[in-house]
Amino acid sequence: MGTMFLFLSNDMSATHIVGGDFTYTRLDDGTFEIKLTVRRDCLNGEENFDTLANVYLYHEDGTPLDYTFDNWTNGRIDIPFMGSDTIEEVIISDCGFEGAQVCVREANYIDTISLPANFGHGFILAYERCCRNSSLNNILEPLETGTTKYIEIPFLAFTEGNSSPRFNSWPDLYVCENEQLIFDHGATDPDGDELRYKLCIPSNGASIINPLPLDPIEEGFPPASVVYDNANGYSISNMMGGVPLVIDQMTGELTAIPNQNGQYLIGVCVEEWRDGVKIGEVRRDFEYNVRTCVSFPLASFDAPIAQCDGNLVVDFTNESSAVLLYQWNFNYPSNDPAFLTNEENPTFTFPAEGTYTVQLQAFRGTDECSDEFFQDITVTTADIDADFQVSIGECLDDDNVTLSLGDLSIDNSVDHDIEEAEWTIDQGGNILTATGLNSVVDVNLAGGDVVINLLVTSSSGCTAATSQTIELDNLVAVVDFDFTANGCPTPETLQFTLTDLSTELSPDYTQLSSDWTIVSSEGTNTFTGPTVTNTLDPFQLISVTLEVVFDNNCTATITKEINLEDSLPESDFEVELIGCLENGLASFTLSDISNIIPGNSSNPTDWDWTIISADGSTINSDLQVVELEIDPNQVIDVSLVVNFENGCVANISKDVDLADLLPIANYVLTPESCPDDGTVDVVIEDASTNADGVSPVSIDWLVGPISNIQSFMGSSIALNVPKDSLIYLTQVVLFSNGCIDTLTEQIIPGPFAVLNFNGDPVFVCGGEEVAILINSNPDFTYTFDPETGLDFNNGNHNPIFIGLEDATYNVTVTDGLCTV
Repeated sequence: MGTMFLFLSNDMSATHIVGGDFTYTRLDDGTFEIKLTVRRDCLNGEENFDTLANVYLYHEDGTPLDYTFDNWTNGRIDIPFMGSDTIEEVIISDCGFEGAQVCVREANYIDTISLPANFGHGFILAYERCCRNSSLNNILEPLETGTTKYIEIPFLAFTEGNSSPRFNSWPDLYVCENEQLIFDHGATDPDGDELRYKLCIPSNGASIINPLPLDPIEEGFPPASVVYDNANGYSISNMMGGVPLVIDQMTGELTAIPNQNGQYLIGVCVEEWRDGVKIGEVRRDFEYNVRTCVSFPLASFDAPIAQCDGNLVVDFTNESSAVLLYQWNFNYPSNDPAFLTNEENPTFTFPAEGTYTVQLQAFRGTDECSDEFFQDITVTTADIDADFQVSIGECLDDDNVTLSLGDLSIDNSVDHDIEEAEWTIDQGGNILTATGLNSVVDVNLAGGDVVINLLVTSSSGCTAATSQTIELDNLVAVVDFDFTANGCPTPETLQFTLTDLSTELSPDYTQLSSDWTIVSSEGTNTFTGPTVTNTLDPFQLISVTLEVVFDNNCTATITKEINLEDSLPESDFEVELIGCLENGLASFTLSDISNIIPGNSSNPTDWDWTIISADGSTINSDLQVVELEIDPNQVIDVSLVVNFENGCVANISKDVDLADLLPIANYVLTPESCPDDGTVDVVIEDASTNADGVSPVSIDWLVGPISNIQSFMGSSIALNVPKDSLIYLTQVVLFSNGCIDTLTEQIIPGPFAVLNFNGDPVFVCGGEEVAILINSNPDFTYTFDPETGLDFNNGNHNPIFIGLEDATYNVTVTDGLCTV
């Protein structure tokens, strides 16, 4: 049950007495700090707190003392009401019950006093005042009833030293009707003395006629007690009705179940025991207000902290409870009416992007109780582009590496930046998580691909996500090297240079060292550095290993076998048909391609061609590209000698059949239907073999049986011809390069599916194996039903009958077009 504390200024008003207590703390021999706590009603009172708290001194037997010494005058000390040593505190009940609220104001009077230690006895200090709240239900004539707050300082406090116990806290101002009350009213003793608790009847005091006595209590001690309304069942055994209030003697825990609304005066005492002897007691009284409790008014709403869907419209869902009325302010603390509404569940369109403080005030309606709720809401129309980069941060043992995760996300709004990043890393079901714009996780290179999911949050509250599948092999440092022959080798030696390419291949890594190992027929040599030069016999196979060490503890190695002889430059050429000429000749080019041969590290500079035709004539040239006009129907002998800029010379000789470069006429004949009435429909399509960039310009056909040859044009023709008859075909193709080719053939369309049995019926003698079909075609598909008694070892098209008894077979054959 909550309370609210308000600290006021020294201009303090007071109300009727609600309760209080009196305690002391021993500072040294004869010097004590005393603390008088007085509580008054804020709402029903008529008087201020006393400017001076008049505390009177008594003998431990209760007799007033009129001593005058130190800060005592005639047995009285006046503790002034001063801000420096007096705290006034207003305690207001919360809104947990129906009806008017409860308010209590508290003042603490604190002073340091001296008492004579040589009197041989203890003292009692007392403060007397009137009057109590008239609304009290459990005592008689409460407005005529005062209070006396007193504390005894025993002689033991001088001889052995002692300070009084102090209660740890004040009870709540109100308790709920018909609900269990449990309150820890325990105290703490600074000397470690045993404490025992009991309920006690509060003391009476000054009267309404003399509310602030200027003389000590004439009757002495103990003062009279208040009078409980016994007629209505109230007493020390039943202070507020219902299940009576009781206190645990050892712990101070108060329990009760009150059953009637009202205001009740309660007294609690804590006794101080040492070595089995009671040495002191602190008395406290206070008021319990029993009320019918209801739910607290609670203001609350649900709305996105950030509106990130690209518009400025926000829906608010009111989640307040125990309230009837609402007041919204969508731009608190501004009171601009454009931002105010009293709807229960409003939808509001903000005028511009930004962060707004939204206030909801919720009022219960039956009293002055209310609650308010605040939430900052950011609205934005800008997108977040989520992105990240991944690299290997460090190499660990056993193929383990750290992945460095770096956020690259951008919030495209002007006023906001990415603030948070949450990472989820999945490697084969092994899930890792990390946070932070830059983070690291450990993975294993042998564990497979890694799926990385990133969720970023902007300062606007908006979020965005992205995912990447990372192939770890692509993150590993790539090392490689280049082999270059230096000049043209002699028959005995070849000088070459090895160049480390790792820096440019792995720009994310910082290279520390390059270590080389060369194994040759002459032994093993090691080198260090990004570039090394070595000289060896050129006619051998060597092994080169490069190991590169990087600054992140990663190491990468590559080994290559190099045939030094392959480093010698080679020459080659290609021949290309340009076109056919009207005089029966064709135009060709011969081009040197030595500069594009893999492994040639030097460029060609000079060429020497020798071309010998079939009739023995010779053509020589020193150009890189040679053009020829020559009869294409021949084989020519071509020799090429190439000089390179490194001084090397390479030569090559090849026989070139020029006819192989000419385009060739060809066709495909396809039956379109099964033979019917002795004829068959066929389609003949051009299928000429063309050189690159060469296509037919025109195609002429002469096709048909000898008795009916017809002419056609085009790339595809269709015609009907006699079945199983000889067809004469001539195809003349003019190509785009001027070449012409003529094809002449005699063809028979087909074959078509047919079944030829080995007899009708087929007779088989015992022990014989006989083929069922004759002239079967392995390109056709045959089906036999049933298959029992047949041996298909020779293929599906030609089974052998091996049965021992008569059998009948149904046979089907198909050629893909016709079925019989």
